[in-house]
Amino acid sequence: MARAANIKELQKELFELTYKIERILSMVDDQPDNIDYDPNNPDECMLYYKYRSMIDKLSDINYELNYLKRPIKEEGALYKQSNGKYTINGDYEFSSGSRIEVLVYDDLDEREEWVSTRIEHTNNDYYFFHLKETPLEGAKVRRR
Repeated sequence: MARAANIKELQKELFELTYKIERILSMVDDQPDNIDYDPNNPDECMLYYKYRSMIDKLSDINYELNYLKRPIKEEGALYKQSNGKYTINGDYEFSSGSRIEVLVYDDLDEREEWVSTRIEHTNNDYYFFHLKETPLEGAKVRRR
């Protein structure tokens, strides 16, 4: 059986990869379809569509890696303010689209883990996008 990757070593390698990814993305000005090719050349057409798809994925990977590089700005229990918005300590208000990490208990693995999601709004209140059944009030959260 292969040796499992050490999380810190993996993080270091992935963070170093962002520089190469950013160089590739800058070659196309962050536009996957900004690739010069001969549309009459079947080989180049195939490469164009494959590279375009890869660049889309690299852009997503780059976004996530840059997010994970950011330090934790605050952590604590979420509460609802009188204006209906949620906060940790009153300095920052979460609203629709706000990225947030929620500490949840994973029943399958029987442990707590941070889950990255976002805040959304419906029916006069906010909710965790990927965790609709998890109440916001009192949830242990953090933001980067």
